[in-house]
Amino acid sequence: MPQNMMVVIVAGLPFAFIAAIFAFLLSYREYTRHYADGTMPMKLSFESAFFTLLFFCILLLVLGYILAHMFG
Repeated sequence: MPQNMMVVIVAGLPFAFIAAIFAFLLSYREYTRHYADGTMPMKLSFESAFFTLLFFCILLLVLGYILAHMFG
C-alpha cells in the first residue's frame, strides 16, 4: 500500500469515528421523539452510525487511492 494512501487512511479514520458517533447521537435524539419504546431508536441509531462509518471509510479508501496515483 502506498505511503500517501496510508497517511490519508490514518489521518481520516478518527474523523470517521467522530462522524459515526455524532450520527448516532443525532439520530437517536430524533428517533426517541417518534418511538415510545427504547429499543427501536437504539437499533435505528446504530444502523445510522454504522452506515456513516462505512461511507467515510469507503471515501477514505477512494481518496487515498486517488492521491496515491496522482502524487505517487
